[in-house]
Amino acid sequence: MNCPYCQSKIDDRAIKCPFCHSFILEKRKSAKKTILKTGTDIFKIFAGVSLALVFISVFLYFNYIHFEVKYNAKAKQDCLNNKEYINEVLQFYEIRTSEIIRDFSEDSIFKIRMVLDDKEFEIPSCPLGGEYIIYEKNKVKCSLHD
Repeated sequence: MNCPYCQSKIDDRAIKCPFCHSFILEKRKSAKKTILKTGTDIFKIFAGVSLALVFISVFLYFNYIHFEVKYNAKAKQDCLNNKEYINEVLQFYEIRTSEIIRDFSEDSIFKIRMVLDDKEFEIPSCPLGGEYIIYEKNKVKCSLHD
């Protein structure tokens, strides 16, 4: 170890420097306090960061729940609109042809396209991935929402 005052090489256990006669004990105590204080500061920083992460996690969780509820409500409304549209198409087809569509096979969709005079017509899909099924005359239900 070096003397903090004269920088001479001295014994690690020295209390007083043999060269400049300065007391080294005071410097050692302040160094211990600094180390102790640094440890406390690290704990405070760790606690602060942990608390911030908890707050951020709670904030994100509640926003996710809000988004999930809002998204599902919108998806249900979109699904309901799709079912109404499909029901109208089926009723229109029945009025024009006096024939009832019983399933959504390629043949049935082709017939609907011919009656609607729309070669691009497709059965809309549920926003969450459900399938529309005809369960009564001109009535459609979704495999997810009904």
